[in-house]
Amino acid sequence: MRTDADFAFGLARAGIPLLAIPSAAEPGPIPPGPGELLAGLAASPDPLFRICTVPLLLTRPEVVAIAEETAQGLPAGDRAAFLHLYEAAVCLRRLWKTRLAMRVNPLHEVPDLFSRDLGLPPPEDSYGEPCLAEIGRRFETGEAGARIRGIETMLAHLMEQTFSLLYREPAGAPAR
Repeated sequence: MRTDADFAFGLARAGIPLLAIPSAAEPGPIPPGPGELLAGLAASPDPLFRICTVPLLLTRPEVVAIAEETAQGLPAGDRAAFLHLYEAAVCLRRLWKTRLAMRVNPLHEVPDLFSRDLGLPPPEDSYGEPCLAEIGRRFETGEAGARIRGIETMLAHLMEQTFSLLYREPAGAPAR
């Protein structure tokens, strides 16, 4: 059975070193594959792990390709939260298209798969802002709200951390 440390290591190996940065000198566990990583994050009781599905979807096309299959294998409560986080990635992909294009190469699509079934505004309206606002409202109330609050702010912070770690200047590089 995988632990949170395994998923943190898997995130770091997938290019999202938000929770752990593997050292080349320290051998780590075999990281989970994309499907196991996505399902493990989506089912985690820890909101930080759950929300890490968003930067994973935004930066890894192989994870987007298995999202629908992963969602089908989740328990109902985890599935509902995951579908909303997936749609948050769809919206943020539209909202942050230019910013992502500068940092994620090549930039891949995150297709809208679930907004209609969830009763969300279409992500193509106003760069996804109405859809993202509705997702935020849903996460601020009820059981989901007890686990994840302020989704857009938290995601923005996580993405900034990801980008700063992934694209920082190498040591000794000349200043721009």
